[in-house]
Amino acid sequence: MTKGLISQVYKLSDQKTPINQKFQYIVPLLHSIAKILGDTEYSKINLTIYNTLISNNRGEFNIWEGNSNFEGLPENLIYAITNIRTGNYLYMPGYEVNYGKLRFNSMN
Repeated sequence: MTKGLISQVYKLSDQKTPINQKFQYIVPLLHSIAKILGDTEYSKINLTIYNTLISNNRGEFNIWEGNSNFEGLPENLIYAITNIRTGNYLYMPGYEVNYGKLRFNSMN
């Protein structure tokens, strides 16, 4: 649930106090893989890597939280995911169906 959504839920609810919830910011994994490997999001190789990561790690949150199995992944992908985990990236938000742009110090 996003901060915006929880804000709307709170406004519509009968609760008098705000909901104390921990939020986590994540970058869409499929978008990250595509940017790192320089391919389209839905290419066969990106989907294969994505599905392998998801099944080996039981979801995207586990990957971003650091409890990951990166066996068999390209080194540049491991490096980039590690940089995203530690906040060493820039993500320019998008709009509507455009997720935005992911940038690293060493990548454009």
